[in-house]
Amino acid sequence: MDRSPGVRRRLAFVAAALAAAAGACGPEEEGPGVRLILETEVGVPTVVDTVDVEVTASRTASGETCTPQVQAFPLAAPSDLPVRILYEAGPEFRSWVAFRVCWRKSGAEVRAQTVLQPVPSSGIQEVRVELAGACLTRTCGAGEQCVAGACTPVPSPDPFDPALRVPGIDCDVPR
Repeated sequence: MDRSPGVRRRLAFVAAALAAAAGACGPEEEGPGVRLILETEVGVPTVVDTVDVEVTASRTASGETCTPQVQAFPLAAPSDLPVRILYEAGPEFRSWVAFRVCWRKSGAEVRAQTVLQPVPSSGIQEVRVELAGACLTRTCGAGEQCVAGACTPVPSPDPFDPALRVPGIDCDVPR
């Protein structure tokens, strides 16, 4: 993985309990960055027991992206929510960040949603994604996704399209 100064960037995946504890004791993030906050109104773990989050970011508005990284968050109890994920923009990949959120039950996809968010010039922008109960029964057309019970367009072009990737540059995910 290339770690030269021009391509340093960081994705921080933090479970809800750790984020709450760190937020209470630690310093505020400076940014620029985007914090994704995941919640659901459906039963945990009866309806969903895992949420997978895939993240990529772009150098330009038209999409020169780093190779996406995926992190799974087990949901054993309602107290595992909200899940908070912080993308801290480095000097290079700071045009936009995209999150593909996939809610799962026993490995099977329940519902997925893609969010594309411009990276602010400073500070941390919060973006909330909630799996609404109404989306469990909603059927959307091609190129659409269910958001808050309504069908909305999926970001286009697909921010996870391999044709947009800069070869050999992964989005870093600290463990």
